[in-house]
Amino acid sequence: MEIKKVLIVEDSADLIDIYTHMLEKSGFEVLQARNGAEGVLTAQEHRPDLILLDILMPEMTGFEVLAVLKNSEKTKAIPVFMITNLSSPQEIAKAKKMGAEKYLIKTDITLDYINKHIKEIQS
Repeated sequence: MEIKKVLIVEDSADLIDIYTHMLEKSGFEVLQARNGAEGVLTAQEHRPDLILLDILMPEMTGFEVLAVLKNSEKTKAIPVFMITNLSSPQEIAKAKKMGAEKYLIKTDITLDYINKHIKEIQS
């Protein structure tokens, strides 16, 4: 699977700008959504190759979004990387059980870090 189009679902405008810049620098087309409900609609309409999904957001949490995406024929096969500051083992286990491909801690995220994880799922 080749990743070309990435959807970022994040309520922080600053983080969306940072992630967008990092991903575009690596040659990805980037879509953006600023809350969970918008993220679901954007994923269903544009069918990205990968979704970076925050957990704590207005309207729908990342876990609620993940549940909708993984229960939809249109979006269930799209890999989802949860991006969050929540780092408890319970949250990580919950995300994995619900179908998240990766669970990334925001403080660890760099261009190289994201690229490494994208390459892992492409091979």
